[in-house]
Amino acid sequence: MKELLQPIRIGGMWVKNRFVMAPMNTDYSTENGGVARQLEAYFEERARNGVGLFVVEAASITTTSINHAVQPLITDERFVPGWFNMVDALHAFGAKVSIEIVHYGSEGAIGERESASSISHYDGKVKKLTLAGIKRIQKEFVDAAVRVKRAGFDAVTLHAAHGYLLAEFLSQLYNKRTDGYGGSLENRARFLMETIAGIRAAVGPAFPIMVRFSVTEWVDGGRDVDESVE
Repeated sequence: MKELLQPIRIGGMWVKNRFVMAPMNTDYSTENGGVARQLEAYFEERARNGVGLFVVEAASITTTSINHAVQPLITDERFVPGWFNMVDALHAFGAKVSIEIVHYGSEGAIGERESASSISHYDGKVKKLTLAGIKRIQKEFVDAAVRVKRAGFDAVTLHAAHGYLLAEFLSQLYNKRTDGYGGSLENRARFLMETIAGIRAAVGPAFPIMVRFSVTEWVDGGRDVDESVE
Protein backbone atom coordinates (compact mmCIF):
# COMPACT_ATOMS: atom_id res chain seq x y z
CA MET A 1 0.00 0.00 0.00
CA LYS A 2 2.82 2.42 0.79
CA GLU A 3 3.97 2.24 -2.85
CA LEU A 4 0.78 4.03 -3.87
CA LEU A 5 2.04 7.10 -2.04
CA GLN A 6 5.45 7.08 -3.72
CA PRO A 7 6.22 9.47 -6.60
CA ILE A 8 6.59 8.13 -10.12
CA ARG A 9 8.15 9.53 -13.28
CA ILE A 10 6.31 9.36 -16.62
CA GLY A 11 8.69 10.61 -19.27
CA GLY A 12 9.75 14.05 -18.08
CA MET A 13 6.82 14.36 -15.66
CA TRP A 14 7.06 13.56 -11.95
CA VAL A 15 3.77 12.60 -10.30
CA LYS A 16 3.57 12.87 -6.50
CA ASN A 17 1.81 9.51 -6.04
CA ARG A 18 0.29 6.61 -7.97
CA PHE A 19 -3.32 7.76 -7.74
CA VAL A 20 -4.61 8.54 -11.23
CA MET A 21 -8.11 9.78 -12.00
CA ALA A 22 -9.14 8.33 -15.34
CA PRO A 23 -11.16 10.38 -17.86
CA MET A 24 -14.91 10.30 -17.30
CA ASN A 25 -17.57 12.42 -18.98
CA THR A 26 -19.04 15.02 -16.63
CA ASP A 27 -21.19 17.18 -18.94
CA TYR A 28 -19.82 20.11 -16.91
CA SER A 29 -18.33 22.12 -19.76
CA THR A 30 -20.09 25.18 -21.14
CA GLU A 31 -22.52 24.87 -24.02
CA ASN A 32 -19.84 26.08 -26.43
CA GLY A 33 -17.20 23.61 -25.16
CA GLY A 34 -15.35 25.81 -22.70
CA VAL A 35 -14.46 25.27 -19.04
CA ALA A 36 -17.40 25.97 -16.73
CA ARG A 37 -16.82 26.77 -13.07
CA GLN A 38 -18.61 23.51 -12.21
CA LEU A 39 -16.01 21.53 -14.16
CA GLU A 40 -13.15 23.31 -12.43
CA ALA A 41 -14.71 22.77 -8.99
CA TYR A 42 -15.24 19.07 -9.76
CA PHE A 43 -11.53 18.53 -10.34
CA GLU A 44 -10.41 20.87 -7.56
CA GLU A 45 -12.29 18.80 -4.98
CA ARG A 46 -10.49 15.65 -6.09
CA ALA A 47 -7.13 17.42 -6.21
CA ARG A 48 -7.73 18.62 -2.67
CA ASN A 49 -8.14 14.98 -1.64
CA GLY A 50 -4.78 13.93 -3.05
CA VAL A 51 -5.10 12.69 -6.64
CA GLY A 52 -1.63 12.75 -8.19
CA LEU A 53 -2.51 12.71 -11.89
CA PHE A 54 -5.69 13.72 -13.67
CA VAL A 55 -6.60 12.70 -17.19
CA VAL A 56 -9.35 15.14 -18.07
CA GLU A 57 -12.30 13.84 -20.07
CA ALA A 58 -12.18 13.71 -23.87
CA ALA A 59 -11.95 17.05 -25.63
CA SER A 60 -12.73 17.02 -29.33
CA ILE A 61 -10.07 18.24 -31.75
CA THR A 62 -12.67 19.40 -34.29
CA THR A 63 -16.18 20.81 -34.25
CA THR A 64 -17.14 18.35 -37.01
CA SER A 65 -16.79 15.35 -34.66
CA ILE A 66 -18.66 15.63 -31.37
CA ASN A 67 -20.21 12.92 -29.22
CA HIS A 68 -22.12 14.80 -26.51
CA ALA A 69 -24.46 17.76 -26.47
CA VAL A 70 -22.13 19.30 -23.87
CA GLN A 71 -18.70 18.50 -25.25
CA PRO A 72 -15.34 19.89 -24.08
CA LEU A 73 -13.40 21.32 -27.00
CA ILE A 74 -9.82 22.28 -27.73
CA THR A 75 -10.38 23.20 -31.35
CA ASP A 76 -8.91 26.70 -31.37
CA GLU A 77 -7.03 29.24 -29.28
CA ARG A 78 -10.10 30.70 -27.58
CA PHE A 79 -10.31 27.60 -25.37
CA VAL A 80 -6.72 27.84 -24.11
CA PRO A 81 -7.25 30.45 -21.33
CA GLY A 82 -10.09 28.49 -19.71
CA TRP A 83 -8.10 25.27 -19.68
CA PHE A 84 -5.04 27.16 -18.41
CA ASN A 85 -6.97 28.53 -15.44
CA MET A 86 -8.30 25.09 -14.52
CA VAL A 87 -4.90 23.41 -14.80
CA ASP A 88 -3.32 26.20 -12.76
CA ALA A 89 -5.88 25.59 -9.99
CA LEU A 90 -5.05 21.86 -9.92
CA HIS A 91 -1.32 22.57 -9.89
CA ALA A 92 -1.87 24.51 -6.68
CA PHE A 93 -2.64 21.15 -5.01
CA GLY A 94 0.51 19.54 -6.43
CA ALA A 95 -1.39 17.53 -9.06
CA LYS A 96 -0.29 16.86 -12.63
CA VAL A 97 -2.83 17.08 -15.43
CA SER A 98 -3.26 15.48 -18.84
CA ILE A 99 -6.25 15.68 -21.16
CA GLU A 100 -7.67 13.23 -23.66
CA ILE A 101 -7.94 14.56 -27.19
CA VAL A 102 -10.27 12.74 -29.54
CA HIS A 103 -11.84 12.39 -32.96
CA TYR A 104 -14.93 10.19 -32.72
CA GLY A 105 -14.72 8.76 -36.22
CA SER A 106 -17.75 6.77 -37.31
CA GLU A 107 -19.10 6.79 -33.73
CA GLY A 108 -19.62 10.54 -33.50
CA ALA A 109 -23.17 11.48 -32.61
CA ILE A 110 -22.94 15.04 -33.97
CA GLY A 111 -21.25 16.09 -37.21
CA GLU A 112 -19.86 14.22 -40.18
CA ARG A 113 -18.87 10.60 -39.58
CA GLU A 114 -15.46 9.77 -41.04
CA SER A 115 -13.48 6.58 -40.53
CA ALA A 116 -10.90 4.19 -41.88
CA SER A 117 -13.71 2.49 -43.83
CA SER A 118 -17.43 3.01 -44.32
CA ILE A 119 -18.33 0.99 -41.21
CA SER A 120 -20.20 2.05 -38.08
CA HIS A 121 -22.41 0.71 -35.31
CA TYR A 122 -24.76 3.60 -36.06
CA ASP A 123 -27.25 3.87 -38.88
CA GLY A 124 -26.38 6.37 -41.57
CA LYS A 125 -23.57 7.18 -43.92
CA VAL A 126 -19.91 6.94 -42.93
CA LYS A 127 -17.28 8.57 -45.13
CA LYS A 128 -14.12 6.59 -45.83
CA LEU A 129 -11.17 8.93 -45.32
CA THR A 130 -8.99 9.80 -48.28
CA LEU A 131 -5.24 10.17 -47.79
CA ALA A 132 -5.79 13.95 -47.74
CA GLY A 133 -8.45 13.47 -45.06
CA ILE A 134 -6.06 11.42 -42.96
CA LYS A 135 -3.44 14.16 -43.12
CA ARG A 136 -6.04 16.80 -42.26
CA ILE A 137 -7.11 14.98 -39.09
CA GLN A 138 -3.52 14.20 -38.10
CA LYS A 139 -2.81 17.94 -38.30
CA GLU A 140 -5.88 18.63 -36.14
CA PHE A 141 -4.48 16.24 -33.51
CA VAL A 142 -1.09 17.96 -33.64
CA ASP A 143 -2.61 21.44 -33.41
CA ALA A 144 -4.75 20.34 -30.46
CA ALA A 145 -1.72 18.89 -28.66
CA VAL A 146 0.14 22.18 -29.10
CA ARG A 147 -2.81 23.97 -27.47
CA VAL A 148 -2.76 21.40 -24.67
CA LYS A 149 0.86 22.25 -23.93
CA ARG A 150 0.20 25.99 -24.24
CA ALA A 151 -2.68 25.64 -21.77
CA GLY A 152 -0.25 24.39 -19.12
CA PHE A 153 -1.15 20.69 -19.14
CA ASP A 154 1.66 18.36 -18.08
CA ALA A 155 0.90 15.72 -20.73
CA VAL A 156 -1.48 14.87 -23.55
CA THR A 157 -3.43 11.63 -23.96
CA LEU A 158 -4.61 10.32 -27.33
CA HIS A 159 -7.99 8.59 -27.13
CA ALA A 160 -7.59 5.39 -29.16
CA ALA A 161 -10.27 3.35 -27.37
CA HIS A 162 -14.06 2.83 -27.45
CA GLY A 163 -14.25 2.43 -31.23
CA TYR A 164 -13.34 6.06 -31.93
CA LEU A 165 -11.25 7.08 -34.94
CA LEU A 166 -7.76 6.06 -33.79
CA ALA A 167 -9.22 2.78 -32.52
CA GLU A 168 -11.02 2.23 -35.82
CA PHE A 169 -7.77 2.43 -37.75
CA LEU A 170 -6.18 -0.11 -35.36
CA SER A 171 -9.09 -2.54 -35.65
CA GLN A 172 -9.54 -5.14 -38.38
CA LEU A 173 -13.27 -4.90 -37.72
CA TYR A 174 -13.42 -1.26 -38.80
CA ASN A 175 -10.35 -0.97 -41.01
CA LYS A 176 -10.84 -2.65 -44.40
CA ARG A 177 -8.39 -0.42 -46.27
CA THR A 178 -6.03 -1.84 -48.89
CA ASP A 179 -3.52 1.03 -48.88
CA GLY A 180 -0.67 1.78 -46.46
CA TYR A 181 -3.14 2.39 -43.61
CA GLY A 182 -4.84 -1.02 -43.71
CA GLY A 183 -4.14 -4.74 -43.64
CA SER A 184 -1.16 -5.59 -41.46
CA LEU A 185 -0.86 -4.43 -37.86
CA GLU A 186 1.99 -2.14 -38.91
CA ASN A 187 -0.24 -0.50 -41.51
CA ARG A 188 -3.26 -0.25 -39.20
CA ALA A 189 -1.07 1.41 -36.57
CA ARG A 190 0.40 3.87 -39.08
CA PHE A 191 -2.26 6.55 -38.52
CA LEU A 192 -1.60 6.52 -34.77
CA MET A 193 2.19 6.31 -35.04
CA GLU A 194 2.38 9.16 -37.55
CA THR A 195 0.12 11.23 -35.31
CA ILE A 196 2.39 10.61 -32.33
CA ALA A 197 5.44 11.52 -34.40
CA GLY A 198 3.79 14.75 -35.53
CA ILE A 199 2.88 15.67 -31.97
CA ARG A 200 6.38 14.84 -30.72
CA ALA A 201 7.92 17.12 -33.34
CA ALA A 202 5.56 19.93 -32.32
CA VAL A 203 5.74 19.70 -28.51
CA GLY A 204 9.40 18.76 -28.08
CA PRO A 205 11.20 15.75 -26.59
CA ALA A 206 10.19 16.07 -22.93
CA PHE A 207 6.41 16.52 -23.07
CA PRO A 208 4.71 13.19 -22.23
CA ILE A 209 2.41 11.68 -24.85
CA MET A 210 0.12 8.93 -23.57
CA VAL A 211 -2.24 6.66 -25.50
CA ARG A 212 -5.42 5.08 -24.18
CA PHE A 213 -6.46 2.02 -26.15
CA SER A 214 -8.46 -1.16 -25.69
CA VAL A 215 -6.30 -4.25 -25.15
CA THR A 216 -9.08 -6.49 -26.46
CA GLU A 217 -12.20 -5.76 -28.46
CA TRP A 218 -14.00 -8.80 -27.02
CA VAL A 219 -15.47 -9.86 -30.37
CA ASP A 220 -14.47 -12.44 -32.98
CA GLY A 221 -12.05 -10.92 -35.46
CA GLY A 222 -11.18 -8.01 -33.19
CA ARG A 223 -7.86 -7.16 -31.65
CA ASP A 224 -6.73 -9.53 -28.91
CA VAL A 225 -4.16 -9.28 -26.14
CA ASP A 226 -1.28 -10.68 -28.20
CA GLU A 227 -1.74 -8.14 -30.99
CA SER A 228 -2.15 -5.32 -28.48
CA VAL A 229 1.10 -6.27 -26.75
CA GLU A 230 2.86 -6.25 -30.11
